[in-house]
Amino acid sequence: AGEFILPEVREKLALLENEKRADIEKLLSPEEFFDYEIRSSVTARRLRDQLALFEPSEAEFRAMFTLQNAVEAKYGGGRIQNLTTAERRERNQALRALPAQMQSVLTPERFAAYELAIDPVYRQTREFVATQALPPTAAAQIVTVQKDTTARANALRQDRTLNAEQRTAQLASLVAETNAKLSATLGEKG
Repeated sequence: AGEFILPEVREKLALLENEKRADIEKLLSPEEFFDYEIRSSVTARRLRDQLALFEPSEAEFRAMFTLQNAVEAKYGGGRIQNLTTAERRERNQALRALPAQMQSVLTPERFAAYELAIDPVYRQTREFVATQALPPTAAAQIVTVQKDTTARANALRQDRTLNAEQRTAQLASLVAETNAKLSATLGEKG
């Protein structure tokens, strides 16, 4: 049926999934069930994919899984196909709030690495860096320059103390500075 699932079929699928989960949970201790979930659940697979560039330690993954799993458990255990459109919207809102919660289980340095790893721009930049045979660290440098430049350009555009000529000159200076930084990272070919 593709994306279209009749409500009664959705209910039956959810019921079967819940029964399966309850049966497995009865057989295992709470610790064993957590280990089972962290290795085989849809939520764990999705989180592993999302964190591939982050490379979390086992302790970090367990803590992050606990947070992610709490959201997913509320919305069908990660089985998106069983959710209504409204439930999907609510789930997406809850998932967007997760990165801030991840900060509570990671050190500041690891949280910064996590934020970078889940950034779609960073992922695309890593792919570009790989095609140019540049070191993987170049991707982080490029994204850092991009974020810094964007923030500074936005600040210049919003600075009402500058006239149009001053703003244009400072933006041109920022462009030259950014080009120099990127050239140093990318080399002539990049």
